[in-house]
Amino acid sequence: MDYPVGLLLLLERLSWPGCLARERAGNELVRLLKSEHAKETERALIEWMTNQKLESMAANALAIPFRLGLETGTVIDCAKYATAISVPSLLSDAVLREMGDAGRSHPLSALHSKNPPSSFVTPQYFNRYRRSYVPAAYDMEAESLEKCLHIPFRRQWAYEWNAICVRAGIDEAEWPDYFLSSRSDKESVVFDTQQSEAFRSAFLRALAWAADGKGLSEDAAVGKALSSFPINVTLWCIRPTTRPTWWPVAGSDNSAVDLAPASILQQIQESWQQQSVSEKVVVWGSGRAGGGENSQYDLEIFGLFQRSVGPKEPEVSEVVSWLHAPKGAGTGRLSVTSRGELSGLSLDDYAVQFGDWNLLPTAVRLATPGMPRWQAHWMRRLVWVPIPAMLPEDAALGVDESGLYVVARDGARLSQWMTWHNGLRERELTSVPPDTGQCLLVDRNVVESFASMSRARFCWVINLRVFTRPNHWSEFEDTNIAHFIGATSIVM
Repeated sequence: MDYPVGLLLLLERLSWPGCLARERAGNELVRLLKSEHAKETERALIEWMTNQKLESMAANALAIPFRLGLETGTVIDCAKYATAISVPSLLSDAVLREMGDAGRSHPLSALHSKNPPSSFVTPQYFNRYRRSYVPAAYDMEAESLEKCLHIPFRRQWAYEWNAICVRAGIDEAEWPDYFLSSRSDKESVVFDTQQSEAFRSAFLRALAWAADGKGLSEDAAVGKALSSFPINVTLWCIRPTTRPTWWPVAGSDNSAVDLAPASILQQIQESWQQQSVSEKVVVWGSGRAGGGENSQYDLEIFGLFQRSVGPKEPEVSEVVSWLHAPKGAGTGRLSVTSRGELSGLSLDDYAVQFGDWNLLPTAVRLATPGMPRWQAHWMRRLVWVPIPAMLPEDAALGVDESGLYVVARDGARLSQWMTWHNGLRERELTSVPPDTGQCLLVDRNVVESFASMSRARFCWVINLRVFTRPNHWSEFEDTNIAHFIGATSIVM
């Protein structure tokens, strides 16, 4: 069947090297599936899926109807998409179950190539590039499985990769320096080539092999497979907003003395004072705060509950390092979405004492499977939610176009996470966070009630990163300016 050229180009972009291009193509396909062109778009998408010879690519495409169902509230005919997948995997089965096809599950024996023959030798190409075409985390996971289960997981991975390359006619291409257009490490880009998908698909098949009588539970294998899904579908529904007016921004200053940091810190102090009368409290924020060609400013705001029990104040740099530690909360589900009741670690796992101050963060990272590579611009700052301890037990996560929120049983919104950006590019500076921003607002009553109950004070820790270089061909160097706002040394 003939399809419009524009639709064919969108489908082609689903296999484009740049992950940002894939995400934007998926966005447009979802829009078309909600328009008068829905039937034609669905037929074209299913036909495209039928032609895929790599497990990961077929699973990636499921993100589009999955998001459509979440946004419109309609029941997706999963059978149409399941039938189109000629190369099923643990990942595609898991995604289809999340979409509503509860019984979708292929036998594990159908999802891998059995044991390799004794004559099989791992290709040098595989050993050379297994940490290049896919993140090193894949090889680290393989090493962990070998140690824990005493199985030759890497050898099976290599065997599956070799079989996929033969099946799909994929050549042993060299590392694609041409796509980066520069051999410098000043800029980075998140991209997937055909070989990336071959390595990833082979890993999915090796996971099925490990779960088929080799000691890995099927649930654990599915959880590891979900790490290969390219996007968090729930978060994909969110549309970036405009930068809040209270977020500080300083312009480029060409004078010998850089006055921008002082301006940013002054604006932050004003924002702290202004929010004392607002209904919402900023408990976390991270984003670009202005700059020019040779200077960039990136700001982090961390909300804390603080209680002093003596005269010794903490080193603010140590507190910032602790706040960057990877503790999070989630919905407790092996899911590519973020909906559901919010749960996390116990209060003792989050709290810590520095000097004579007891500190508890007001926000933690949202735990999501893997690192969604189509959302790399978000994942560099991560997604944050209120600490579960200060929320009602029945609080749940929800999402709409404006952002991710926590809602109480009575429907009242207790928090709102939102994101903005000032223009995204496929290539970003390696040493400087992207020109994006995010913040988390919590209802004032929630914050004040928890502070009163715990006999603590709400405060901020500000961490301003200043990136400077003498000229545009030099590397950026960064310094940190960190301090407390609203804390007290008075014993409480």
